[in-house]
Amino acid sequence: GRVAIGTNVLIRDCSGNIISGLRQVNGVYGHGTQQPEEVHFGLPLGENETYIIEVHYPNFYDSSDLSGYSRLVATAIAQPSTIAGTNHYTLTTTDAELIENPNAPEANNDQEQVSYGNNISVQIDLFANDSDADGDDFSVESITQPSVGSVVIDDADNGFVTFTYNEATPFPGETTFDYTITDSTNSLCPSLGKSDTATVRIFEPCTDPTGIDTDGDGINDVCDLDNDNDGILDVDECNISAALVDNGDFGYWIFNAPGWTGSGNQWNMDT
Repeated sequence: GRVAIGTNVLIRDCSGNIISGLRQVNGVYGHGTQQPEEVHFGLPLGENETYIIEVHYPNFYDSSDLSGYSRLVATAIAQPSTIAGTNHYTLTTTDAELIENPNAPEANNDQEQVSYGNNISVQIDLFANDSDADGDDFSVESITQPSVGSVVIDDADNGFVTFTYNEATPFPGETTFDYTITDSTNSLCPSLGKSDTATVRIFEPCTDPTGIDTDGDGINDVCDLDNDNDGILDVDECNISAALVDNGDFGYWIFNAPGWTGSGNQWNMDT
């Protein structure tokens, strides 16, 4: 008769759905037809599909696993049509948890400042502030194009992209695009990976719509040479200031800036 190997074996599809269930054999759990140290199973999805094979300890409830399944000791990803010969896979305990992936990578928002002008090209390091709690490698999975300019992926594995703007009018001050990273590293079963998305803001400080433009002339104060639009350059205008004058001695003070009125020992700044 058949002899169960004394372990639980789960067959899943690439999305993690169980497609071949457990059944009890000779008092313990196994799958399909068993011989010592071997498990045989059919191909419910066909030989060209990809299967995840999981081997667990029997009758062992793992409270740390939300599914409650017993502790995983070996895993493999198999695409039967690519396996030569008798379609055998050998699993050992050294294969344990190879495809487990508890945490998604963390993508964080970025800001990139560009110069004023009609032609802009800047390379951005998206991964400068991104990470993965599991220590997995991650890569750029996709980007959404900004409403202004365009973005191309230069190096998905290292997170480098280039933003380009070439138009007849200067860059309008701000645009954004989203990017998604994934820690999937297996080409046979990429859906085992987890992902996260962040936003990159491209801005030019002189025309950034979130900046302060006191006189409303379309040039933010940080770049405007006359930010109150009174015809006098900011560098030539006097800043309002105050100081203590001992004994009313104004002998070395000159009050000739706009707004000061008075004479002798009494001068006032009109506000």
